[in-house]
Amino acid sequence: MMWNETKQQQLNELQRREAESALADEERHTLEQLLYELEQEEWQTLNPSLARLHDEQAELLNKRIT
Repeated sequence: MMWNETKQQQLNELQRREAESALADEERHTLEQLLYELEQEEWQTLNPSLARLHDEQAELLNKRIT
């Protein structure tokens, strides 16, 4: 599922409540799930660019060596 404004608002609220030490166990689990989902989505977004940068770096290193 895609990250959206609703999930961001829920994450913000849970993080605020966590800072106040006011999370119930179920809310803590929801917070962990939201953070995991956000990290996975960020990774999927960044992975192609990181792979391209890695390839460019390897190409530059090969040019320096030869």
